[in-house]
Amino acid sequence: MLMKTHNPRILHLRQMLDLEQRRSTLESELSKVGEELHRLRQHLLAERSAPLPTLVTDGEWTLDRDRGNLQPSPRKRGARGALTAQILHELKTAGPSGISVSQIAERTGRKYANIYIWFATTGKKNPNVQKAGPALFKLAA
Repeated sequence: MLMKTHNPRILHLRQMLDLEQRRSTLESELSKVGEELHRLRQHLLAERSAPLPTLVTDGEWTLDRDRGNLQPSPRKRGARGALTAQILHELKTAGPSGISVSQIAERTGRKYANIYIWFATTGKKNPNVQKAGPALFKLAA
């Protein structure tokens, strides 16, 4: 039979003992869950004759066939110079009056900030691109 004590040191030691026992129980449960996941992963990968489904949620996640877990989908990059070609095409079709950054972004399906930065970096190096007003650009005649 345990004696009741009011010594705070002994109370803390009992709490620590209880927590250690709880941690040991949780670790054994976690180990069992890990073993079950491993077994299911091995079972899934052993079925190589049947094609593995590619799990996709809004194009953001795919099933890693080697590891059997979900991985973020790789982002697809556009072709080099594609943004420049799109912007120059829009500037040509706009004519001498020019076109705004927001109109270019809307027509090309790109972000406004990306178009704005293009004009601030790449566009300023091109002598054919001229600023016609605030956020308004045109091709030199």
